[in-house]
Amino acid sequence: MKKLWLIAALLIAVPAAAQQALQQNSYLPITGGLRTEGVPVAKFVDTFNSPTTLDTTGNWATPTQNGTGTATYTQGQEILSSGTTNGSYALLTSQANFQINSPAFLIFRGAINFQTPESTANCKQIGLFIAASTPTCAAPVTDGILFEVTAATTSGNPGGGKLQAVAYASGARTLLADLSIPISGVSWAPIFSPDGVTLVCPGRTIPQPQTDTCPHILDIWFNGNSAEFDVDFKPVAFMLNGSLGPNNNALQWSAMTINTGGAAASTLKINQASVGDEGRNSNKFCDAIYPFRCLNVTANGALVPSVPLSPITGNATGTTGAVVGTLAAAAGKFTYICGFNISTIGGTAASSPITVAGIVGSSQVYQTPVNAATGQILVSQSFTPCIPSSAVNTAITVTTTANGTATAVDVNSWGFQQ
Repeated sequence: MKKLWLIAALLIAVPAAAQQALQQNSYLPITGGLRTEGVPVAKFVDTFNSPTTLDTTGNWATPTQNGTGTATYTQGQEILSSGTTNGSYALLTSQANFQINSPAFLIFRGAINFQTPESTANCKQIGLFIAASTPTCAAPVTDGILFEVTAATTSGNPGGGKLQAVAYASGARTLLADLSIPISGVSWAPIFSPDGVTLVCPGRTIPQPQTDTCPHILDIWFNGNSAEFDVDFKPVAFMLNGSLGPNNNALQWSAMTINTGGAAASTLKINQASVGDEGRNSNKFCDAIYPFRCLNVTANGALVPSVPLSPITGNATGTTGAVVGTLAAAAGKFTYICGFNISTIGGTAASSPITVAGIVGSSQVYQTPVNAATGQILVSQSFTPCIPSSAVNTAITVTTTANGTATAVDVNSWGFQQ
């Protein structure tokens, strides 16, 4: 990847002949025009501004907390803890899977606090990846391009507590660089407070911070064919061949910490999360708040959601008891209700109130007339736009009140998952 700032830095440090070659590579060979690279367009961002709650409405799936692992939100941070028992873990993943737009790059960014010193018994992963269904430090990820803090049981036996740049393809791990050792010619200057005296973050010659609790910026530039890893805005590792990378290139912004036998928990503090698209594919109809939600254009010019809809129904029948029609939940998806109808026959009581629950905001309640011995009571309601569930992986129910004299009660509801 040729970033102009990187080329400028290299021109200062390399001999004249090499400088000439770099300058030539900075221009298009046919037109002579200067190669440029636009600032990536944000596809996903969370600075954790909410005073009390992680945004599981638009940005995140509900964090997975297994065993004694925990995910704790405070304003400005999401804190993942591995817990203190073997096999426990905490996992944070974006709702969206981000598609590459090669030859342009996606950029992953995570502003995090390292734990110093890092545990040698537990492991951490942060980057663009899909976690294994039952993650362990030996097999944490199915596909991804990421930073990993190793454990003693990490594949390849690298030793514990090391920051490494890695790729996973169908569960197989490829080490791209060990970032726990110095890189020749690369160092980070100390950071001082405005008084110029008080040390805020110490300088270092190793990409992995060893002794500080300062926040650090981890970037991954990835287009499927190649990748660059940056720590605090300095390149520290590269993947120069796509055969080393993941097999599945539709990846989530993910972070995870796993206990593999450590007596103490390992924590990962996430201060900011974002994904940008260098290709600037902004010629779409996209949501202003959640820019990964866009419409696609079909071959015949029709607009369709970029995330497919899965139509569902929730139907149920009964007599004298309460009848519940359920629009099912789905992991990582919202459930939407687009309408319902309820028909009641027989009896001398009402099957109301009718309650629509599980929707964003508060439940909706409907009343019906008292039933008659003959004839039908019919309640029908459509929603435009359709109403989403209160959170991902949450069902929506339509429930009648028990009518001890009814002959038949039918509940029909319809909607979709997305």
